[in-house]
Amino acid sequence: MANRLTPPSVRPRALSRRRRSVVPRTTLTDDPFGHLDDHVRRYLTEGTANGETDRHNRRALDALRVVPRVLELAAAPVVSTAAHLLGRPVAAPLAIAPMAAQRLAHPDGELAVARAAARVGVPMVLSLSSTTPVETICDVAGLEVWFQVYPFADAGETDAVISRAIAAGASAVVLTVDLPPTGQTVAIGRAIELPPGAGYAHHGPAPAMATAFGWGDLARLIAAAEVPVLVKGITHPLDADRAVAAGAAGVIVSNHGGRVLDGLIAAIDALDDLDRHWRTPGTVACPRLVDGSIRTGVDVIRALALGAEGVLVGRTVLQALARGGEEAVFDRLSALVADVHHTLAVLGARSPAAVEREHVRWGSAGRR
Repeated sequence: MANRLTPPSVRPRALSRRRRSVVPRTTLTDDPFGHLDDHVRRYLTEGTANGETDRHNRRALDALRVVPRVLELAAAPVVSTAAHLLGRPVAAPLAIAPMAAQRLAHPDGELAVARAAARVGVPMVLSLSSTTPVETICDVAGLEVWFQVYPFADAGETDAVISRAIAAGASAVVLTVDLPPTGQTVAIGRAIELPPGAGYAHHGPAPAMATAFGWGDLARLIAAAEVPVLVKGITHPLDADRAVAAGAAGVIVSNHGGRVLDGLIAAIDALDDLDRHWRTPGTVACPRLVDGSIRTGVDVIRALALGAEGVLVGRTVLQALARGGEEAVFDRLSALVADVHHTLAVLGARSPAAVEREHVRWGSAGRR
């Protein structure tokens, strides 16, 4: 068929395996982390407290319904998932979210994910708490690397790790700003024992993080960086405005996957608020991405319709990594790209850029 997806970076044989079931499974019949120690499994899977925010991320996505337009592709039936993130071409509007200590899930850890992402043609955001050095990840052929950082208590240490990442080849910095207050106990903050031979590649086992990082510090960091800086952890439109004013190249709407606090606004709801806000005359927008329970092509289209340039995918990638390393991650990403293509075709949109707000509606249980 003319609209069949064959991205140049995705092997045709992998896609042909997936034609029988284009949509990736959202629930697995067995636990991909079941073979891991219980404390590791809990660290990789649980949100904070009772996980309410994480569950709400999913419920809010499900409440946003897709509205296809029919007979739109008759004159030009070719559909493409190709898009741009930060002005650079990608095979689909998604990137790998930053996830710490991936060698907990598989011996190859971040390197397996990096190789799979390069084969598919999407960027990878490498965590500051990676168990693989940024230099090793940036050496993966064809991979675009963004480096995620939390501000250290010593600003010079923050500058040094950013400079190291840029020297290695990172094309953007993702600054996460939604850490819980220092001294408060949350499930994700407890100590975790890394596998034998593994260690954190960019800091020690108990790094001292900033407790008083503010908007002025953000502006200084952005001004000093040699690459675009995205601010991750935005949920309020006025904070997005301040990030733009500070010089951010983009914002990532995120509630940290529900791993900071129960009761937080769902990421897709926050994206909706921001889209409405930035449609107001006189506001100044910048590129925005979103994460939080993104699992399927429909989820990607939901985000695009609310103004996102793309999405970050995390837990579904980590599940695949734990299940089967690089090949499993490649298969999961390939299936997701194929599902984006399938959803675009059903929607009557030739590309991600053609997705508009009119393509979604809040369902009866969703927003008004």
